[in-house]
Amino acid sequence: ARLAMTAGEIEPKCRQIGRAVRILDEGLIAALDMEAGGEIALNLRSLYQYAVLRLTWSNLRNDPALLDEVERLIRPLREAWAEIGPQVSDRVPA
Repeated sequence: ARLAMTAGEIEPKCRQIGRAVRILDEGLIAALDMEAGGEIALNLRSLYQYAVLRLTWSNLRNDPALLDEVERLIRPLREAWAEIGPQVSDRVPA
């Protein structure tokens, strides 16, 4: 989205930002178990909703700084999941 934004390519920019919003909405937020997850789930939902808002503003304003902000917020979570992924898969029976 950032490359399309800086190149003035509106359709690819919108498509990529829309994809990121769907991942957050339909994937990450939808997967949260608010009852079992307690405060952690509540905090993650708030973070994801904020990221969706910032992505939407980035799309409307053509502001790559907002894309950078979302990346800075989400990257640590992605890295944490990548790090624990092998540990979790080792515990799952085949």
